[in-house]
Amino acid sequence: MRGKGALNYWLRFRRDDGKCGRDQADVRVPLWMAFDRLPQRYIIKFCSQRSFSQPVHALAFEGSEEPDMEAQTYTYTTFRGAVEGVHTATLRLHAAAAGAPPAPVLVYLHGGYWKPQWGVHNLDTTGLFAAFGTDHVATWSVEYARVDQLDPAASVAGGGWPHTCLDVLAALNTLTVLPEETRVQLDLSRVYLCGHSAGGHLALWLGVLSRLSRGELERVAFAIGKVAGADAAAAAMAGIAESITVRGVIGLAAVTSLTACAALGLSDFHDAALHFMWRVGSSAGGAIASGQLGAACPLALWTSLPDEPPADGSATAAGALTASAAGSAEGAGGEAPSSSSSGPPLRPRSGPPPPLRVLLVHGLDDVDVPASLSLSLAAAAWTAPLPPPLWLLLLPGCDHYVVAGLGNTDVSNPTPGAPWPLLAAALRAFVAEDAPCLDGACCTSIAAATPMISTAIEPVCARRTMGSIATDDDEFKQWAETNPEAAAAMARGLRRWLAWISEAPAEVVRIWLEAHDAS
Repeated sequence: MRGKGALNYWLRFRRDDGKCGRDQADVRVPLWMAFDRLPQRYIIKFCSQRSFSQPVHALAFEGSEEPDMEAQTYTYTTFRGAVEGVHTATLRLHAAAAGAPPAPVLVYLHGGYWKPQWGVHNLDTTGLFAAFGTDHVATWSVEYARVDQLDPAASVAGGGWPHTCLDVLAALNTLTVLPEETRVQLDLSRVYLCGHSAGGHLALWLGVLSRLSRGELERVAFAIGKVAGADAAAAAMAGIAESITVRGVIGLAAVTSLTACAALGLSDFHDAALHFMWRVGSSAGGAIASGQLGAACPLALWTSLPDEPPADGSATAAGALTASAAGSAEGAGGEAPSSSSSGPPLRPRSGPPPPLRVLLVHGLDDVDVPASLSLSLAAAAWTAPLPPPLWLLLLPGCDHYVVAGLGNTDVSNPTPGAPWPLLAAALRAFVAEDAPCLDGACCTSIAAATPMISTAIEPVCARRTMGSIATDDDEFKQWAETNPEAAAAMARGLRRWLAWISEAPAEVVRIWLEAHDAS
């Protein structure tokens, strides 16, 4: 039930003496989101972390309509081939008037902690894409391999590090081999990456990859080769096609640091980062090699960026991808074109790319990915010898979902005090490269951001969950009793997390883990 009318049906909740109920309601959650494999704990979490004085539109908005755009879905090919239904990307392009210039491209990567139950099929982008206006911006919405949470090794299309990162790299490069009549409508010298949550991790990883020196790119490729073999290393080393210039990255509640994500035990069952890195975790203890974690982590890679722009352009990724390395794009119902398609040659990039522009957006009421992760990347950028243009937009009262357009996105009639009009203006200004507008709305220094970060809500992390176990929290206990399968998954996740940090659980926690997970 995911048509336009599906967003008008809601589950209703109410607050009653500190408890959550399913009868009448101040809080509304879209029916499709609540029943599309959504763990019950998410619903409880929404109830327990929000203010209940106002309706919450945390996951979708009513009456959404698709923009007037032409849409075409393509299959892209990775270093290991293509899996139907996984390696796809959808191009939405406004019908251009005769003589109109080519459109800049917004590459969008959805979130969901790299889990297979979340994808382009059930994470609505209507409101987000509308925020960029009708100013002739094309969108390239990418699906990618994700990680099976019961058995990561059985993941469809082999999700996880490094495969998922190389998937989005291949999808980006596929823009260069689209059919000629489509390709000429795209300005590949103005490509912007945008990702939400785990998709923000992927977008930032790609963005930083586009600015690594050849030596640092070789180190990343070497780390990838140790895990995934020579073909994967070659795909990484080839990098981003020279005809593509990534001008900027937008991270919406982004997982900027895999190290912090793993250390805090973020995600519903606290092991999403460990599952993402499953190929390099040892069976005993679940340890992750620091070099692999660094190669997959945008924040760690950021410290490897050159201190000075090279005069010879060697900071650009090495070489344009060939058709075999970049893959082909197969239009729905058509033949797969190749990079040697007829038409004018793509203009290669000359000289070093421009400074990587970054916009980080984070709600201070985000309990899924703490705003401190965005500040950590911003601080690393602002204190770098060659600081890039980076803006940090912190939104009081805003949760994890609103920043991705999964809330009230009606800028003509917004909810009083709603953050969306400000956020939408910042998104447009970023693509328009309107620095004064961004300077007025965003933090541009650690001193400006730190006081706001100090007001952020505590995230749902492993230690917080163990605290609920240790204190015999009534709400948590009720959730575990009514959701035994989810409780077992949480027990397994906590076991993995505790093994990774090499810590023995407190006795009350150990008893709970044994009671809910017999494995």
